[in-house]
Amino acid sequence: MLANFNMLVGDTSRVGTYPAGASPFGVFDMAGNVAEWVNDFYSYNYSLEDVLNPTGPASSASFNRVVRGGSLGDAEINIRVSKRSAVRGSNLDTAPDSTAYLGDFSPRIGFRCAAGE
Repeated sequence: MLANFNMLVGDTSRVGTYPAGASPFGVFDMAGNVAEWVNDFYSYNYSLEDVLNPTGPASSASFNRVVRGGSLGDAEINIRVSKRSAVRGSNLDTAPDSTAYLGDFSPRIGFRCAAGE
């Protein structure tokens, strides 16, 4: 198996569990396991102006944030890294003990630490 998807394992997998699924650059787990939060706001009608590294709209009235890729619960066709969806992110203008402050969450969404050169 090259990735964790379609509930074949039933839970998330440790990073690097599928070495045969590594990218040509040696990066592990780019597909499946957990989808990944990104910093961009989400808009269904956003038009790409910068195709090299699009950042999305400057803000979102709904606080929706982009989630990329697929998770352990998605079918094989939906674990591609180009998959783009949205989840309600934090609203820091609300009370810290409110559910709106935290936004939505899921055990199927994680994040990836990355550094630019």
